[in-house]
Amino acid sequence: TENDTGGIAWFPANQYDLGGEYGRADFDQRHRFEMLGTFHEESWWNLGLGVHVASGVPYTETAGIDLFHIGMLNARPAGVSRNTLRAAGTVSVDARWAHDLYFSRGKQSEKRHLTFGVDAFNLTNRANFGGYVGNVRSSLFQQPTTAQPARRMQFSLRYKF
Repeated sequence: TENDTGGIAWFPANQYDLGGEYGRADFDQRHRFEMLGTFHEESWWNLGLGVHVASGVPYTETAGIDLFHIGMLNARPAGVSRNTLRAAGTVSVDARWAHDLYFSRGKQSEKRHLTFGVDAFNLTNRANFGGYVGNVRSSLFQQPTTAQPARRMQFSLRYKF
């Protein structure tokens, strides 16, 4: 996907020449795979699984100085268009295991039961980074500034009546 704007808060790198603004859209993610599934075994378990795999989104290389004397530091080096760099991709696997404990048998058994659950987010504990630095004058050029959370686990207990 390509366009010539980064949205409502966007400012061109050179307001005297808008030709270099046409490039990859901020949301241009070339590859994306999502899988959600559930497995249910009546006797002892319910398992849910989610897999998210995606290529990186684009970001812009900037010169870090006001090349065009317009009061903005978002100018790009000569010959570089918008969103030419690409961030690293992301991978995340989430899982849920639950067990139902029924209190009665017969017609009412579906109504009253206790569910124990364990959820794990980012099960593989992979570091997924974002917010890359595009300023060529920065010592952090092409380095990420944010990371998605590490592995998280939560336990749950639910009573249904």
